[in-house]
Amino acid sequence: MELMIILKNGNRIDIENFKEIKYFQQEWKSIDTDFSQIILTDATTYNFIGDSKVITKGIEISYIDIH
Repeated sequence: MELMIILKNGNRIDIENFKEIKYFQQEWKSIDTDFSQIILTDATTYNFIGDSKVITKGIEISYIDIH
């Protein structure tokens, strides 16, 4: 899978071979199958993991596209 993250500042980040999202909301959580269950919140920091890793706060993300 490929993940495209569009940031609110207009920058685009691509992650090849996207595999997992890790984030902390009262406890560490990980999603590696049903990505439709992710709800982006401004205060949460997300770790997007594939061939590369990107860590960003939800407040910086405009939207993500997984294909």
